[in-house]
Amino acid sequence: MWTHFVAVLVLVGRAASQDVECVRKSTCSCKMSDESGVINLSPLQANNKDEARFVVYDDHHKYGYAFNPCHAFNDENGCSVDDDVAVCQRAPGGHASICGLQGNATFTVDQATKEVNVSFQQGTGGRSSSIKLVCNEAMNDSAAVWSFLGENPRLHYNFRFESKCCCPDGCPFENGGISAGSILVIVFFGLITVYFVAGILVMKFKSGAQGKEMIPNVSFWASLPGLVKDGFLFVFQKCRRGGSSGSVNYETLQ
Repeated sequence: MWTHFVAVLVLVGRAASQDVECVRKSTCSCKMSDESGVINLSPLQANNKDEARFVVYDDHHKYGYAFNPCHAFNDENGCSVDDDVAVCQRAPGGHASICGLQGNATFTVDQATKEVNVSFQQGTGGRSSSIKLVCNEAMNDSAAVWSFLGENPRLHYNFRFESKCCCPDGCPFENGGISAGSILVIVFFGLITVYFVAGILVMKFKSGAQGKEMIPNVSFWASLPGLVKDGFLFVFQKCRRGGSSGSVNYETLQ
């Protein structure tokens, strides 16, 4: 008995010690492995690729950092869509450096706080970025605060991004796929089309039918409206036998 008890404790301990992950779904979304939901930053992206949605400057207002979730952008200082830029560093004098690429976005979870971080690598001269995604359910879907935390270690830039969209299921996630209901409707009408086309061809060329007789099971389809009408009348009419309008009589079971 004690062996079973210890085994249960071990299993419970293992389950409790499992690290939570946020499995990447796109460059700006990931799904929490604990089933708490999907973090989706897509509502915060810029409407076009000619600018970044968010820009912040360091404490000395010397360097600027432009960021756009989901897709690359063109920056006035030289970063471009062709570079697949995620974070762009604006230096004095109009020079720009890439601080990470959209395509290699990596999501990690702080196991102590359960906060999600997204990092971008392969920037100019080895530059990279890490962004702490801070959940704030009180904010609107389209609102966010983009903050610069510092450079540590060298050429690695740390940021804080606060929004409702940083919460699991905080902002709706659209995967662009077709729903199960839509698939069923498409399959249904596809089968109906095949049924009629194939049936008409068989009736015409095999049985020599003409006109409406080419329709497969024409007698059934002709009677279908009447059958539907009878069904509605049966369901909605008052089901009773005899008696006045103020009473209902039931047949006694023997």
